[in-house]
Amino acid sequence: WQISSGYAAARLALALGERELARMYFGAVEGADFMVFSPLLATKTIASSFQLGAMALAEGDPERARSHFAGGVAAARRALHADDLNAVGRPEAPLAFGFTELAEVADMGAQCARALELLPLYTRSPGQFWKGVDTKRFGVVSWAQAVERENRHLRARLGA
Repeated sequence: WQISSGYAAARLALALGERELARMYFGAVEGADFMVFSPLLATKTIASSFQLGAMALAEGDPERARSHFAGGVAAARRALHADDLNAVGRPEAPLAFGFTELAEVADMGAQCARALELLPLYTRSPGQFWKGVDTKRFGVVSWAQAVERENRHLRARLGA
């Protein structure tokens, strides 16, 4: 629970504008060994790496960002190479959610890899960089747009 609660604490701290506290929590999650429990926890580790990379870019430190994005890729690779038992279960009793979570691990790892690939673009065109990085199925921009569409739909149904 330390990884999941640390990630939640980091997101809350960030939402409250407590960047240093968020950085501390994201850093703890990024450095934690998710494999002690399950490769599926890598989603929190990779998300922390990505968020720390984004924060580093916002602070004008592309080399620190590179290190965090590379850490996200490494965590994804480690999780995807893990034994099946703690991820998708036994062949005779597979865990469907495990496949979904591993797909998310791969997706998030690809987003970190894309950030590494496009990092030189950031200084010339931050908007193009973020547009190119928002390739994961649950990317921040895509997620925000989906939430807004859902809100419009709900407001229409409520007659608001």
